Amino acid sequence: HNKDAKSVTWNKLVESFTQEFSRFYMRLSDYKTEDL
Repeated sequence: HNKDAKSVTWNKLVESFTQEFSRFYMRLSDYKTEDL
């Protein structure tokens, strides 16, 4: 059970990190487009 709880927490962490990263990446592409 402990292992399951850990994997669920890890999945949530990865999910939120992915969302933040994609947000950051989109902003980065926007800046690059503006520079061009």
